[in-house]
Formats: sequence, structure tokens, C-alpha cells
Amino acid sequence: MKKFLCLLCCLVLCGCNVKAPESSSSLQNSDVNVSKADTINNTNNTSNINNNNNNNFTAYDTHKPVAGEKSIANLLLTAKQPVGHTMYVWGGGWNEEDTAAGVDATTIGVNPYWAEFASQQTANYDAEANAFKIHNGLDCSGYIGWTLYNVFETENGKEGYVRKAATMAKAFAENGWGTFTPAAEIKDYKAGDVMSMDGHVWLCLGSCDDGSIMLMHSSPPGVRICGTPIDGETSDAILIAQQYMKNFYPEWFEKYPECDVESTYISASDQFRFSEQTLSDEHKLKDMSAPEVLNWIYAGRE
Repeated sequence: MKKFLCLLCCLVLCGCNVKAPESSSSLQNSDVNVSKADTINNTNNTSNINNNNNNNFTAYDTHKPVAGEKSIANLLLTAKQPVGHTMYVWGGGWNEEDTAAGVDATTIGVNPYWAEFASQQTANYDAEANAFKIHNGLDCSGYIGWTLYNVFETENGKEGYVRKAATMAKAFAENGWGTFTPAAEIKDYKAGDVMSMDGHVWLCLGSCDDGSIMLMHSSPPGVRICGTPIDGETSDAILIAQQYMKNFYPEWFEKYPECDVESTYISASDQFRFSEQTLSDEHKLKDMSAPEVLNWIYAGRE
């Protein structure tokens, strides 16, 4: 059903113009050291994003997203906000006509109703039954579009960044934001890469020592951290994703423990990578492994 919804989403949703603007392969669940006690306060994931961009503090300094700050650090912190609190809703983030970004994806901060709606759902959440109830959550392209809007913009109601999932990576490169690499030519995976495939789009968090990839995305049942398998089997990325979802979003994880994706996420996804001119990366987050990136996102910088 998940694959069907993603493919159907690609076929139905229309495009719109977008303006420029340490782990080992033998890792077990108990080996992943992800402790809330070692982290900053993580209880306010659904709060609005800081809209004060006229100060001397960056998202990296405060460890909070800052609307309009064009950096990889801010991209990752912003993308974290709906994780574990937002259901996958086919058409979520789009307008009523399914032609462009809707009000939810052109608003600074998260819609508080996303978390309210998510809290009302059971382990048997039916994404198909909630299709096009666009204010209840986000679909894959709505999630990426909402994230980018909060990185590039500081005011509500401007032109959005939601478009057909399969076209996002190439379109962003054509806007001059960075580089496009077809799936067959990808050599590495770095935090902040936007990955487009037929019917889906996801945000890369980097790779693990065993070669598996970690990501954030919106796919049934909702917005969460996942990992790719290795030869069809459980990988470091999947185990670490499970630990983060379990530790930081226990109510979500109890209902939705799945943190794995299909191997086609690697074999069939084209890659877009932001240039330094578009999103700065002075703290070299793109050079970190996926476990290091997640440790920074959730625990603060060293």
C-alpha cells in the first residue's frame, strides 16, 4: 500500500513553478547510545520556528531552526520539527487544486493541528482514507516543500516550494541551487541531499559505516527517520533510526515501529546537493556520518 500511495501521488499531483531564492555493521539495538539525558530539551518539537533572523545567533548556535537562515544546519533542524508528530496525508502541503503549495507549506512554523491529528490516530492509521484532507498532515513533497519554505523565507504566504516529488532534485539544480546527479552516477550521500524517485522525495542524513543510508521523509504512516537495508537485511541505519524514534518519540514508535525502506530508495533515487552559495555549511555537517549528524541534531554540537 505504501508503494502504491507514493506512486499514485506522483501520477496525480501536478507540478508548479519553484522560485530560486559511528556505527558498525554488527550493531545491535542495545549498542546504540541515544540518551535523552545527554540531549537538549526535545519536548517542543511542534513549537513555531524562530522568526528572529536579525540577531547574531545562527541555528547552529542556538540549536533551533531560524526562518530564512540559509544553511545546512538550519535545513536539518527545520526538517526535524514534524518528525514523530505528523501523519502522512496524501496532498498535505498542497493547495486545494493540487497545483502548487498550499497554506500549510507557505507558513512559518509547524501547523499545531498536525500533532493534534496524529495524537488521535491508532496503529491502524489508514493513509488512503485520509487522502486529500490536506490540513491534517504532509505528503512527501509537501514535507520537503514546507521545510524549504521555512529555510528560505521569513514571512507567510509567499510562493511555495512544493512540486511533483520526482521532479524536485532536477528542478532545484535547474534553479541554480546546486548539482544534480542521476541515480546511476551517485558516488556518495551527504546530509542535506534531496533525493527524488518515481513517486517520492526524501531528505538524506548521510551514510553509516556499513554503507546504509539514513533519511527523513513523509511516507505512510507519517514523518519519521528511516534507514535503507543492506542486501535486503537490517542495517546500521535501520537500527539507529529505530533507536531515535523509540527514544525521542515513544508514543509514535509504539504505534509505528517500522523504520526501514525499500532498497529502491538507493537504486532509483536521483540526487540534488545544495551548493555552499545556496546553503552554507561552515560546520561541515555534510562531511559527517549519519550517526554523527543525528547526534548533532538531537544532542547539540560538541
